[in-house]
Amino acid sequence: MAEKKPNILFLLIDSFNSRNCFGNEKTSITPNIDSLISNGVYFDQVITCASTTVPSICGMFTGTYPFNATVLDGNHYKLNTKIQNFVSILEKNGYHVKAMVPDGIKHIRLEKIFHENLDVFNSFST
Repeated sequence: MAEKKPNILFLLIDSFNSRNCFGNEKTSITPNIDSLISNGVYFDQVITCASTTVPSICGMFTGTYPFNATVLDGNHYKLNTKIQNFVSILEKNGYHVKAMVPDGIKHIRLEKIFHENLDVFNSFST
């Protein structure tokens, strides 16, 4: 029997102060995230490669600097789909990938790497 591959959950949350959600100064109540952290791998020394959302996300997906990971299309930066990304690497290794993103970043071309496995939600709904 083939060895079962581990599940991978890549949780990317933008624009909050991690001190309020993790560690000794935590003030939030997040039992599900707490459980994921205690039973999985949690990186507490992550440093972003860019000061804004889109270049930073594109850098994380490609493992490159933002000036390589993005292309300027009109007034918006988008993911450079000519660069290999971790989603395609996971797919080549037999993983099924899925993404849920807020409508505020749907313009960055994530549909090019997630294909039909991309859900966009209204970030202003409750």
